[in-house]
Amino acid sequence: MQICLAHVVRDLCRVHEADPVRGAWAAQLRTVLQEAVHTANQAVRDGKTDLNPQVIADIRTRYLDLAEQGVKLNPHHVGRPKNQARVLAERLNDRVDKALLFLSDLRVRATNNGSERILRRARTQMKISGCWRSMSGLRAFCRAHTYLVTAANHGIDAFHALHAAFLGTPWILPRTAA
Repeated sequence: MQICLAHVVRDLCRVHEADPVRGAWAAQLRTVLQEAVHTANQAVRDGKTDLNPQVIADIRTRYLDLAEQGVKLNPHHVGRPKNQARVLAERLNDRVDKALLFLSDLRVRATNNGSERILRRARTQMKISGCWRSMSGLRAFCRAHTYLVTAANHGIDAFHALHAAFLGTPWILPRTAA
């Protein structure tokens, strides 16, 4: 499973902003990740199905070198909790395969922003009202929201999708050849 690099980049920014000298590794690693995402996206746009193994190996080496720098620059002192920079560096070092999965499988997205964007609406609604009054209310909300998001993903305007649904002829996904 791919780690969401949008979250990783935000964490790296925080580490660098908190201590620009000892957090220089974080800024450099953020740049490596941004270049890696750009490389993968360009390959997809060019119609490629995979990246050159040497390109992946070079990115991986740079990534691991910088994550290891983060561990070395933030030593753990016995009896004190680990600082956030060290925790992040160790996590990135341990999960390199999950962080760079999108390079070896170009079908995988580097972030999960699309998935989170869909869930965010339900979470926002829950925060506003404090809770969902019933499971049936939550199911109705999710059903309507999913219908509108799916329609929008297929270029159907929300107003037209709702209008068709209220007239009893809801928009449905087009059939694909099996």
